[in-house]
Amino acid sequence: MARIKVNMDEIPDFVSMTPGRVRAKLIECNEDVSQQGNDMLVWKWEGVEGENEGRTINSYTSLLDEALGGLKIHLKALGFSGDVNIDTRKYHGKTAILIVVSRKYRDRDTGEEREGSSVANVLPDSKAPAVKSKIGTKVQTSDDGIPY
Repeated sequence: MARIKVNMDEIPDFVSMTPGRVRAKLIECNEDVSQQGNDMLVWKWEGVEGENEGRTINSYTSLLDEALGGLKIHLKALGFSGDVNIDTRKYHGKTAILIVVSRKYRDRDTGEEREGSSVANVLPDSKAPAVKSKIGTKVQTSDDGIPY
């Protein structure tokens, strides 16, 4: 049993991220199980600039063999390619560009339709230093400085 003593009026409501391109840093990445019972990763990001600074959002990647595209997108955004064998804790603080979109969802408790935000895509951050490995630099940029 936990004893809780708080003034609910002093606790801010959850504020979702404003849709658009958001520069964010990775603050956690944990293994979890989806509502369907499938293994996945939950990536927790924190906005580092503008009106989204300090706000957090999660993105999710399936670990099913036939659904690894989302994982690949996340790893590419962090600067990886080819064979990857990493501990994600070493990359906490690394930044990426999140494409945040507005979405409607049904509140689990009330059944009401609400508006929230979710991560539609994760892109490399051209301002972030490249990840170095034995193979060399992992992030490449085109002539105009946009990472690919």
